[in-house]
Parts: sequence; structure tokens; C-alpha cells
Amino acid sequence: MPGAMRLLRFVVGAMCLLFVAPLVSAQDLDPRAYAWVPVNSTFLGAGFGLSHGGVVTDPTLPVTDLSATVETPSLSVARSFNLFGATAQALAALPYSWAQVSANLVGEAKRITPSGLSDMRLRMSVLLHGAPAASVLEIMKAPRRTILGQA
Repeated sequence: MPGAMRLLRFVVGAMCLLFVAPLVSAQDLDPRAYAWVPVNSTFLGAGFGLSHGGVVTDPTLPVTDLSATVETPSLSVARSFNLFGATAQALAALPYSWAQVSANLVGEAKRITPSGLSDMRLRMSVLLHGAPAASVLEIMKAPRRTILGQA
């Protein structure tokens, strides 16, 4: 029976990859997506991003000397759970951005300061190999090994 569950988990994971992978156009380099954490745990996170610089625009537009500074704090919550015996994690993050943008528009200096909610980020990750669903004590006692995951 355990061999059948392992095969079923592999087949379901492979099917998910086959159907979802062609639709995905971005990558996630967040190492926490592949952390072996105890199941039924909730994690809160906070972050801050800062971007500053000039923006390259179409030379046919009447905009010159474009400069922007964008500040983006974010809050996130993640929950780990057991998915067919594997450790899985769902995350939701909500950023809020504000910017200071200045440019010359048809020779006249303009400045705006837009702000508001940015795009929400949702992520689901599953550790496919090397990190079975486990409690804190089971993780502490387990030997360290290579983990393979999919986000």
C-alpha cells in the first residue's frame, strides 16, 4: 500500500506539472518556498522593496527626463499542510506601493505621487522529495537530505 501511495503522489505531481507548467510565465526565487517546515504551522512575514531610477521610454513620446522612486512594503501569511504525505505550503502576500514620479511632458515639468495596493501574490509549493509531512519533533530527529520541490 505505501508503494501505491508513493506512485499515486508521483503521478498526481507529474500531471500537475504537465498541465500547469506551460501556463506559468514567471519564476519564483524565494528560498522559503522550499523550506521543510512542520505541517499545520502558520507563518507571518513582512518585506520592503525600493526601486529607483530612470525609465526608458519610446522616443516618439513627448516625455523626457523620466525618473521614479517606488517604495513597497508588504505583509504575508503562509500555512503549511500535509498534501498526500508531502509537505505543502500556501502563501498570500499583499503589498502597498507609493511612488514619486517626475518628468518633462511637452517641455513642462510634471510631478505625481500615486499610491495604492499592488498586485497580490499567491503561491503554492509542494516538496516532492526528501521532506515528508512531519511534526517539529520528527523534523528535528530526521537526517538532513536534499529536498526537491515545485512552486
